Amino acid sequence: MKTIKIQNDLATEIKKEKKKSKIEILTQENELLVKSLKKPG
Repeated sequence: MKTIKIQNDLATEIKKEKKKSKIEILTQENELLVKSLKKPG
């Protein structure tokens, strides 16, 4: 039973990391867009 609990915890952690990295990637893309929009022309 204990190994199943550990696997579930790991799966939960991985899901959290994936969500976080998706948000970070979106933020980086938005920053790039903003920078390119601010450039004249």
